[in-house]
Amino acid sequence: MKTILTLLAAAFSVLAAAPSQAATAWFIDGKCKQSYLKRGTPSDDLTQEEGDPISCNKVSIMALKNGRKLVQFVTGTGVLGFSGWEFDTTTNKTMLIVPVDRIMPVRDLGTETSEIMRRSAQGEGVLNGAEGFCMFDTKRIEAAKQMTCVSKHEVGNKKVVYKIEMDIRKVKKEPNFPDI
Repeated sequence: MKTILTLLAAAFSVLAAAPSQAATAWFIDGKCKQSYLKRGTPSDDLTQEEGDPISCNKVSIMALKNGRKLVQFVTGTGVLGFSGWEFDTTTNKTMLIVPVDRIMPVRDLGTETSEIMRRSAQGEGVLNGAEGFCMFDTKRIEAAKQMTCVSKHEVGNKKVVYKIEMDIRKVKKEPNFPDI
């Protein structure tokens, strides 16, 4: 658990703009279903591939002072994150959408807090230029019962696709979460 909290803090610090300001955070309990990671080449049709299953039962969502929105799933192997610049409430009149431009895959960034923070601050473990969305079944995160994140990243001869669906049981909002 300490390692997961350290990883959350490290990923959070990579995206934070100014220290000692407050962010808004939502902590969600739920259960992931039909979630996976698929790998291939840019020309591969991955729609028929099984993919590697992803399990999770917690997610944190943060609206940082620098404007970034961060969605982090606690999986069985670490923290998987998605990030974008806005909470879009105009594209769809009934849903909240976060357009994703970064993926933070589950990575081993070390065991010592200082090493994790150093490697995270250098951008290690971040896939910039991702395309995708995180979507909620309502415009208010506190009222959401379901959410889905779908995103892909292509570089060179590699393509990865993530899909996570979560049935939400409980949401707790923290309006003054430290923006470290």
